[in-house]
Amino acid sequence: MSRIKSKYYTHRDHLEGLTKSENKMREKVEKKVNSEPKSYWFRICDDKSIAIVKGETEEETKKDLKKLINKDPNKYEDAQIWRVTVKYHKKVHSGRVSIAINNWSVIDGKLKRKPLPGKVGIVWVDDQDLELSGWSKKYISRVIKGLSIHGLKLKSVMPNPYFKFENF
Repeated sequence: MSRIKSKYYTHRDHLEGLTKSENKMREKVEKKVNSEPKSYWFRICDDKSIAIVKGETEEETKKDLKKLINKDPNKYEDAQIWRVTVKYHKKVHSGRVSIAINNWSVIDGKLKRKPLPGKVGIVWVDDQDLELSGWSKKYISRVIKGLSIHGLKLKSVMPNPYFKFENF
């Protein structure tokens, strides 16, 4: 998938010099991102990832996940579980939409943070990607697939652009 360069787009542009269609696109993306769940928990297996909990807030989804774990602690023991949080940003940071990834594990029936090198951080989806195809949950699944199955790594200091994950 090739990247399109809009004649009005600069990397840190703050809604200045945009066409009506670009502003419409941003409003549409913002509405869609804000109408969908913001927090997801995935169980990472060898060859796939499974969304096990989703909801509006990190606290709400964490409580739901703990209930799942308490129902069947053996099923989740030593499981690799990733929390993904999606946010829309009105001002451009390193992108318009951020996808934050944190790693957890179930140890002795308790949910504990377990950061994995190169698997914790934020992936930024910028206006160029969003102009191409708008917002959809495929961005989340491609990032998870790229990190868990295809071995991509996140940089902890630098911004992680989404285009690294486009082919998954």
